[in-house]
Amino acid sequence: MISEKSFGLMRIRYPDLVDLLDYNPILSSIVLQKYKNKTQYLSYLNSLISDLKRLKCQNLTKKIKEPNDLVRFYSFTAEMITAKILAEHGSDIKFLTSEDFEKPSSSPDILGNFSRVPIYFEVTRFKDSDAVDYVFEELNEFLQNKPYVVNISLNDSLSEPSFSGSERVKQEKIIKRAVTLFKDRLKNIEVEDSPREIQIEGVNFILSPSRKAHGYLGIIEPSVTIFPEKKFEKYVSDRLLEKARKRLQFKGESRKIPYVVVFLSDDSSIDDIDFEDLLNGKDMRGLFSSSPVMKNVSGVILITKVNDSFFYPNPFCYNEIKNSEISTILNF
Repeated sequence: MISEKSFGLMRIRYPDLVDLLDYNPILSSIVLQKYKNKTQYLSYLNSLISDLKRLKCQNLTKKIKEPNDLVRFYSFTAEMITAKILAEHGSDIKFLTSEDFEKPSSSPDILGNFSRVPIYFEVTRFKDSDAVDYVFEELNEFLQNKPYVVNISLNDSLSEPSFSGSERVKQEKIIKRAVTLFKDRLKNIEVEDSPREIQIEGVNFILSPSRKAHGYLGIIEPSVTIFPEKKFEKYVSDRLLEKARKRLQFKGESRKIPYVVVFLSDDSSIDDIDFEDLLNGKDMRGLFSSSPVMKNVSGVILITKVNDSFFYPNPFCYNEIKNSEISTILNF
């Protein structure tokens, strides 16, 4: 549990974040406990929320009441990132909750309004592995009383993006086991006898003398690996189709509002060319044209890891959600 003193300091350092989390005390405890030592991430969240308030995004305090664990909070963070980008491009933003729609489970995430052109936005996110965070947490603390800088390189199988839960769990288990074995091995080695490299299960730990008063973790570098194109196509297609099906539950006037799916990627290997090929393909034979359910989607936005945004209009969507202004409006 976070002490009263630590909580008070967090309120001073991250006022907009803590004020928002006050609307969901259970989530507040989970988030602040999890990230209490990650000052950079907490500062980022605080700045993001400050921007949303400055941009006058509606329903933020109502929306924060819905997530009840870190997974849902992570999804909500993706919605906040999306909302900020849209608002900075001229949209009025309203976060939608289960209370704002005819059928609670079918509610889109965001209602944007660009000069009286309303658009629904449904956000999905490709989350990077938790293993990298785990390595930083474990080794930064462990190396505080060691005289080393430790850089890490990963082999091909550990560097490849994981597009399934089972693959991700397998990678994370290997990396976590390697870190544990590395720490055990380093505990039993005298400084003067320490090796330059320690290889464990595809993880290469490279040691060099620290120029600081303590040791620390340097970089974590993946190998140069071939991008798993087929896995990527299946994973992204499944996520987009799942979001496209959501519109099947819309009723009445909601069916006349354009519906855009936003894919936010935390993996730097996914880029706009991959998405162009997936959605439009060669000779317009991509997902837009080949899957009837994608007619429910007016277009797709890709937000990359560095927050570059790309819009892909769907020329095959239903006429009731087709609007010639959308491409101009969402021309990032």
